[in-house]
Amino acid sequence: GEHIFATGYGDLAKGLYLCQHSADLAARVELSKLVRVQVTEKSVDRIRERTGKDAEQDIEVVREGLVNEVLTGVRIVNRNVDKEAGTCSSTAVVPKKNLSPTSVSGGDANLSAPR
Repeated sequence: GEHIFATGYGDLAKGLYLCQHSADLAARVELSKLVRVQVTEKSVDRIRERTGKDAEQDIEVVREGLVNEVLTGVRIVNRNVDKEAGTCSSTAVVPKKNLSPTSVSGGDANLSAPR
């Protein structure tokens, strides 16, 4: 697929607005976990190619920058309410192309401004 999807759930007992809000957040958190795994694999490969070793700190920096960058592209594409189950759900999606670390040059492109 061209996209990565993740679903989060909220508790309908808290009311629809809060339910939807927590579902959105949960979906984003789930998505960020998936993104992090994929980004880490890519970053580690890139850094190995460049330096021939595993530079833990490099990986951390590059990864955080990439994860933040990727997650700015997250959209909530689907919201459902399941009255029977008392839950609502949100589906978050991010394009896979956002995961390619092309935008990170030398690993320090994202250090300028903490978000």
